[in-house]
Amino acid sequence: MGSAVGSGQHQKQFLKWEGPLDSFMKAMPEDWPPYFQHCFEESQNNIELFVLTEKDRIVAGGMVFEGLPSEMQVFADDLRAYITKGYLYIGYLFVDKAYRGQRLGSLWLTCIKGLYGSKGFWLTVEDPALRDFYVKNDFKWEKTLVHDGNSEELLIMNPL
Repeated sequence: MGSAVGSGQHQKQFLKWEGPLDSFMKAMPEDWPPYFQHCFEESQNNIELFVLTEKDRIVAGGMVFEGLPSEMQVFADDLRAYITKGYLYIGYLFVDKAYRGQRLGSLWLTCIKGLYGSKGFWLTVEDPALRDFYVKNDFKWEKTLVHDGNSEELLIMNPL
């Protein structure tokens, strides 16, 4: 599966990543791979990876997860209704530093929404500054989740 998205010199390929996991992780921010790898090893049957590539280079990517990742178990009570309704978790969305500011995160989300059609999505962000980005991309802030002094913003995108 793959489709060309964007236009002109900025054309990218959106595809389900089935290549080496190491290549996917090398494209992520450098402090993410250990956390991502733990999540992937624990639940790889529930995860699909998608990327935007340019000339065979991963320039953006992320995962779509069905169910509740173990790292989110502490918020199970807050998330149960969304999991029960079949909402999908979006996690580890990244854009290569050299490609930021080109709306690739938004493009990735648009492709995911198109692929999954009538599904709803949820995600959390630790950095409240990211909330505006997701709100611009059809997510709605739901609430702040707090556990052991750490907080994350829960954002929801209802099905189309």
